[in-house]
Amino acid sequence: MSRGFVSIGHSHINALALARDPALDAINLREIEGPWLDGQDGWRLRDDLAEQVFRGRGVFMLMGGGAPVMLSLLEYPRRFDFVLPSAPDLPLDETREIVPAEALRAVLTEASASHIESIAGIVRAASAPITQLHPPPPLADEALIKPHLAWNGVAHVVAAKWLRYKFWRLHCEVMDAACESHGIRSRLPPRSVLDDQGFLRPGLHADAVHGNAAYGRLVLDDLRAAGLMTPAP
Repeated sequence: MSRGFVSIGHSHINALALARDPALDAINLREIEGPWLDGQDGWRLRDDLAEQVFRGRGVFMLMGGGAPVMLSLLEYPRRFDFVLPSAPDLPLDETREIVPAEALRAVLTEASASHIESIAGIVRAASAPITQLHPPPPLADEALIKPHLAWNGVAHVVAAKWLRYKFWRLHCEVMDAACESHGIRSRLPPRSVLDDQGFLRPGLHADAVHGNAAYGRLVLDDLRAAGLMTPAP
């Protein structure tokens, strides 16, 4: 029996699962009870999940994504902005308190700690190359976000779009560094899912922060175009 491809991660994996590609199995760790076990070298995947990852001809990892949402989706009472060192020309609101990017990087790293720690467990299970797929960038238009934010009937103020975008970029850099330490390559969302400013194209969102089935299909198309999802021999 041919080995297929495996994707593993958290909520952002749903877009790939919704694409219903027969060549790809999706393991959503948030929907599985007790996926991790304590091992001598840290966390390890439960045996049945480890076997599924081991059999994959390629492994696509979607770890993280929640931290930038948690930290930047909604406005704080004390409004702030920051300069992203890797893209210092991105818009900056100088009427806000300017916070050092490295301080925010440290916060993002701490908020992503459990996801970063779990990477080693996936590496131990895999027998094929692993690629980290970064989550989709934020939507620019807050009108597309607000309908999903009426938690408990309370309206929330969506943060400025460029602040959300810079947090997303910074989070990708945090995960890049974590993946590089394990020899894992990372991949940003393809150009086909972006608008002309680099935000998620309207119509490719499932809710305020996740991609939908159409988004998942475009990501898989990009993986095939890049030679990362080749047909079974």
